[in-house]
Amino acid sequence: MTKGMHPHEYVRSLLLANRAIRQIELSTYINVPESLTDRRESFCVRAEDVERRFGALAKSLSAEEEIAFHSRVQVEGAPGRLRPRHFPLLDFKTADSGVAEDASERLVAEHEAPRAALFTSGHSYHLYMDLLLSDAQWTKFMGRVLLLNPREGPAIVDNRWVGHRLMSGFGALRWSANTPPYTQPPRLLRRWGTV
Repeated sequence: MTKGMHPHEYVRSLLLANRAIRQIELSTYINVPESLTDRRESFCVRAEDVERRFGALAKSLSAEEEIAFHSRVQVEGAPGRLRPRHFPLLDFKTADSGVAEDASERLVAEHEAPRAALFTSGHSYHLYMDLLLSDAQWTKFMGRVLLLNPREGPAIVDNRWVGHRLMSGFGALRWSANTPPYTQPPRLLRRWGTV
């Protein structure tokens, strides 16, 4: 995996490494600043169709829309049954790559994630960790990441993002750059482990 790769390529590698994941979720959304909700249409996508579906969504975006990857995936459970799990995802608030890398390093070690990747999003950073968490574990993870913020000084984690995601029941990170202020799609900055 090379620097500059897009998150959909990284997620595809995680899906290839974990064949129990049958479906992922993508969405198109319109960000509404200072709102409690956003306008979002979610899509369940078979693991093998991620790249095709992402490409199709990218071509069909309206001027106000973006594409997001959701933390929630469906994993093969008992025969014929799927169970929900979450990838730990994080949207940093800091624009300092060193701060984002240090916090990511801490989380990867703390959770013993076999693989993880940190992407620059243009204004901040996005972390993807290769773990599958239950709903309860995911909620605990979201609380944990808030504690990365110092008592005083600039925030490391975007606490509004955490609040919105807890209200929605899933994490979501942007994959496109279709509207201001987004100037570029996310690109790989650093990875942990190998896929």
